Amino acid sequence: MVTDAMLDPPGPTILYVNPAFSRLTGFGADDAVGRTPVILKGPGTDPRAFAGFKDTLRAGRPARATVLNYRRGGEPYLCEIIAAPLTHPDGSRGYIAVEREVQAAPAVPLADLRFREWLLAASAHDLQQPLNALTLLTGVLDLRAGDDPRFREPLDGMQAALASARDLCATFLDLGRASTGRMDVAAVALGPLLLRVAERHRLAAAAKGLVLAVVPVRAVVRSDPRLLERILDNLLSNAVRFTPAGRVLLGCRRRVGRLRIDVLDTGPGIDPASLPHLVADYRHGTGPESGQGLGLAISRRLCDALGHRLEAGRVPGGGARFSVTLDFWTGDGQGATAPVAP
Repeated sequence: MVTDAMLDPPGPTILYVNPAFSRLTGFGADDAVGRTPVILKGPGTDPRAFAGFKDTLRAGRPARATVLNYRRGGEPYLCEIIAAPLTHPDGSRGYIAVEREVQAAPAVPLADLRFREWLLAASAHDLQQPLNALTLLTGVLDLRAGDDPRFREPLDGMQAALASARDLCATFLDLGRASTGRMDVAAVALGPLLLRVAERHRLAAAAKGLVLAVVPVRAVVRSDPRLLERILDNLLSNAVRFTPAGRVLLGCRRRVGRLRIDVLDTGPGIDPASLPHLVADYRHGTGPESGQGLGLAISRRLCDALGHRLEAGRVPGGGARFSVTLDFWTGDGQGATAPVAP
């Protein structure tokens, strides 16, 4: 399979497929050319299988991944994909990919997978109504309780728990959008978005005596604004939660034609042995970082769906760094629309 060089969602355009591709996938040249490799994906395709795949290709190196793809008739098959940069005869850049079935795919209950995805999204949607009703009722109780210490503490706890439940439902709805490809990728002005995210955590940071700082930025990036805000909200929430003293910083750096958003803190840092796992599969943990695994797992899923890269690292002198690397908005090929900082 030969494609053009567009790696951003929805992916590169297929320019050529050979007969072997058609025999494996069921898609002939007339069916595949002009479309994207998304035609091979299905409900069991795990975006994590492509972690680092696009970044490796962008760096000009061959990339390899093993993924569950789907034939034209919906039959799943496990395959190994090897892709490499290619220069077309006209001088334009692109990629060539070889796809090889590595074993007979296990039977995948497609109906069950679709039902579970639908059930999760539907449950999250339906839960919003009773949660909103409970929020209104606790608001009434709040007015009646006033400053009475007998009711103040339990009411505050109830309101905090309801806010967490509403946020979790919204997160599941966002995951549903991402898993089905219903993303609104657009030009995102990063400066206002970072300020909104920081403002939501400013009170929590102040209550712990933390300094929460945002480095001014004027960059415009390519992403789904709602999902990007969800990702950064999770990362900043963890930073404030697990930093006992000092400061938390939200800022950006240029990285080889892309932009890296950093969440830095002066907390206890990260055990080097944990680094490979922190942004991988969900891990609950048992130590002081216990409980942050779900937020990171959700952020990782959203990043994979958007074509962003999520990384964790250590800060020299102590502390942790969680980063999201993404593309500048290029519009009609005019390049980045704004510099990173004033």
